[in-house]
Amino acid sequence: MVGQVQFYVNGVHAIGGVTTWSFQAASFLAGRYPTSVVTVHTGHDRSGQQFPGPVTEVWRRTEGPASGPARAVRETLPERPAKPSKPVKKEKKPVKPTRHAKPTKPTKKPIEPPPMPDGDASGSSEQRTEVSERVGASLHHSAERAIASAEIFIPNYLDFAYKLAARSRARGIASRCIGVCHCDQDNYYQLLTRYAPIIHSFIAVSPRCRDHLVKLLPSRAADIHLVPYGVVTPRVVTPRDRRTNHRTGPIRLLYAGRLVRTQKRIFDLVEIVRELDRRGTDYSLDIVGVGPDREPLAAALSHAPRVRFHAGVFHSKISSVYRNHDVFLLPSETEGTSIALLESMAHGLVPVATRVSGSEDAIIDGFNGVLCEVGDIYQMVDGIVALAANQSKCREMSERARLTIERNYRIDDQLSAFEHCVQQTLDKPLVPVEAARSVLRLSSL
Repeated sequence: MVGQVQFYVNGVHAIGGVTTWSFQAASFLAGRYPTSVVTVHTGHDRSGQQFPGPVTEVWRRTEGPASGPARAVRETLPERPAKPSKPVKKEKKPVKPTRHAKPTKPTKKPIEPPPMPDGDASGSSEQRTEVSERVGASLHHSAERAIASAEIFIPNYLDFAYKLAARSRARGIASRCIGVCHCDQDNYYQLLTRYAPIIHSFIAVSPRCRDHLVKLLPSRAADIHLVPYGVVTPRVVTPRDRRTNHRTGPIRLLYAGRLVRTQKRIFDLVEIVRELDRRGTDYSLDIVGVGPDREPLAAALSHAPRVRFHAGVFHSKISSVYRNHDVFLLPSETEGTSIALLESMAHGLVPVATRVSGSEDAIIDGFNGVLCEVGDIYQMVDGIVALAANQSKCREMSERARLTIERNYRIDDQLSAFEHCVQQTLDKPLVPVEAARSVLRLSSL
């Protein structure tokens, strides 16, 4: 392999599920392939943002800093090393021309992209620059370096990263692309169908994501692979003794994740707290995370003395948070598979979660957790109250949750399956240049 495997992430979600996965996968592959985690700069100040490892920053617009990488850059993307030239063979005797030359075979018809779906998963900032990209406007030098050094693009949820992958191939560079469906959301499906002609392999993190992708792209079913997330299972402390020591106190609830109104439905926590108070349940709730709706949520819960807010925690420190709680709350409207959910279960927390992609596969209702319908506050509260009232049941479900992750969601298994997909992708033929140009809506580059 000559170029890099590049994982693209958004700095806004510097401590999030996709970012965590990207750094884990990049670290795992690093011993065998050149790898890099790349973040796309959109013009906002990122001086306060932190990542769990080294990143390279790529600027979207040509008006980025002309004197080098931005201050958030930890590494510089190297140029793709040239392949060693083959030794010159001895010159053969000239071949006599035949009387009738055989006609050349016609080239294959270029792959046409599927119809462009409505909306753009990457937001309005990318929509504003789509016209300039379409006519072949020059890229910032950092983006040019990314194109020059990548052999496999893994754009994750970033439309701009898919465009870089398409531009790379449209210029005749021997690069490939792996599309990952991290979430059961329209924006992911739109990206993956829009750029399907340049994607060599698809990864789905849950059966629901895989099945929906197969339905959207039936002709690509053989290229769609189910690779669920995996997590590290911590060394077990004696059978849940840390919990039995706290049985006289409140049941300790935890929400850890992005604080956004949509998708995560964090304002359901407000209703859960009100109902727990109304029922006289002894509880505490810790909310760990960052996001655009943190302040409105804090204001809505300002009346709740049992609720505490904490800043985002680095992935390397999250284990200490899990160890001090009993129940993990996940009221999401959509997920792919929540890494925080799997990690919390690995630490023995009992999940009380909505029946969404990923959660429905890891949780057996009443056995190792509580599954609720999306938006059903009373069902979630019923589950919490039942766990608080029945200590032995809570301990049994805690141990079953931990064993579920230990047996079915091992991170080594997941990363090995991902590497196998990388190897398969490298063996696949390159996408025709015409297909990449068609995706970009460009006549030439």
